[in-house]
Amino acid sequence: MPLATPLPLDLRRIPFSTRMAIDRGVREGRLRASDVAHPFHGVQRVAQVPDDVQSRCLDYLPRMREGQFFSHLTAAELWGLPVPRLVRPGGELDVAAVRPTRAPRTRGVIGHDLTAGGVRVQMLGPLPVADVLSTWVQLRSLVGPRFDFADLVAAGDAAVLRRPRADRTLAPALTTLDELRARVSTADRRGRVLLGQAAEAVREGAESAPETRLRLVLIDGGLPEPLVNADVYDEFGLFLGRGDLVYPDSCLVVEYDGDDHRTSVARYERDQTRIDAFREARWHVIRIRAQALYKRPAWVVQRVRRALR
Repeated sequence: MPLATPLPLDLRRIPFSTRMAIDRGVREGRLRASDVAHPFHGVQRVAQVPDDVQSRCLDYLPRMREGQFFSHLTAAELWGLPVPRLVRPGGELDVAAVRPTRAPRTRGVIGHDLTAGGVRVQMLGPLPVADVLSTWVQLRSLVGPRFDFADLVAAGDAAVLRRPRADRTLAPALTTLDELRARVSTADRRGRVLLGQAAEAVREGAESAPETRLRLVLIDGGLPEPLVNADVYDEFGLFLGRGDLVYPDSCLVVEYDGDDHRTSVARYERDQTRIDAFREARWHVIRIRAQALYKRPAWVVQRVRRALR
């Protein structure tokens, strides 16, 4: 079987449209060869790339028209905001446009026709994306069985989180708590109440979506609100570490144990050393796993309530 004619070098490195290939002298029949993938209608690429949201967005980029941009769940993933995996099991991309520009209607894409006002677009590398505040407001439309109020708050927590750099300084957050709360006023009337409630529940310092959910479970259960990722000291003022959720007046730390505690030996050792130090200083530590948090929240509340008493 004869080898396929090599494609031009620049087309081997990026996703390309059918028109781009024809303009470079490639015949349409060559685009049907087995070494060419077709992630979207009218888009081809040669090299296999990781199946992550950024790669899929880059694949779609040759199809995007002026005025279109990535939005909603897709934008949230591009910004690094936590979203449950089951919200969009098919992996479709959200692409929006502000009227009169029309959003696309094609396989693998969910189009959103938006009205003017309240949406700002930024460039993340070569990708046009709704800014993080617009994205968080858009997540309101996803609230339902697979994306609940705690998920919306967790996305807000992530947006205002200052993450540590390699040099142990804190990087700027994607936005501020004040900016997040102010942006609620730009939402449509139907979503404004829920967004306002979520914005008031957002806290700086929450490092994961399960930590956010755990905090909300305790508050909804009628318990006092704990401090988020607060410093813990012994009776002599010696710093012992940070606790996920801390009740300093009761010398109580509530920790969420995720899978990284089980799969990372280094993380497990660090956490065990920190928790041992808490207990040696007579702090009570409660560790909550996913099964209890998601399946038995009332039991979690009762356990913490007993400790607080």
